[in-house]
Amino acid sequence: MITPALIFALLGPAEDDVTPPPPPPSGAPAPAQVQTAVEPPAAATPAPAPAGPPITTAGPSSATPGADDNFKAKKRADRLEDLYERDNTFDANIDGGGGAAFGSDTKGMGFIRARAGFMAVRAPWFYMVGPTAEWSNVSGFAFGGQAEVMHLSSGGWAQLGGMVDTTGRPGGLLALGWSMIGVEGQVRRTEDIGTAVTVLGKLRIPIGVIVFAARQK
Repeated sequence: MITPALIFALLGPAEDDVTPPPPPPSGAPAPAQVQTAVEPPAAATPAPAPAGPPITTAGPSSATPGADDNFKAKKRADRLEDLYERDNTFDANIDGGGGAAFGSDTKGMGFIRARAGFMAVRAPWFYMVGPTAEWSNVSGFAFGGQAEVMHLSSGGWAQLGGMVDTTGRPGGLLALGWSMIGVEGQVRRTEDIGTAVTVLGKLRIPIGVIVFAARQK
């Protein structure tokens, strides 16, 4: 059995049980008290930043080659689309060219065509439709109709039409192009080579569009 005395022995003497040392004799000088002056710690001096190249905060230059030209072209197209916002007016167009007609024989072909009619402006789109009159060395004179759509900003256009010559032989056409040049394909009845497929290069003069643009200045 563990007794209180053993517990006290294991724990050691209590603070109240420690006997204080005897006082020094009256004639002996008291021991000097050493006062240690505690100096406050010196403020830490930040280390100098390592030298290096200057940091440039400017962003990348926006003057990319060609960016200025593209921006100007877009602004010019935007101004034109604002200018030609909406209108209904007259239309006129002349086109002509040459190529070859392929039927029972191959024959060189040249033609000229005029169209007059109606133009609807819905910027950036132009829509034209009207009757046509044409002449070619394969079928002589022919009369018909043609519809055209043109995109102002890109300059692309397409035409679809039909015609009947003075002897009643029918034909049809489809043309695609850019600006004033294009390619036209025709299927038509002819007297000399029967049913012919023609491939033609042509020049297009959009008189109605030119007049309309001149009136807006």
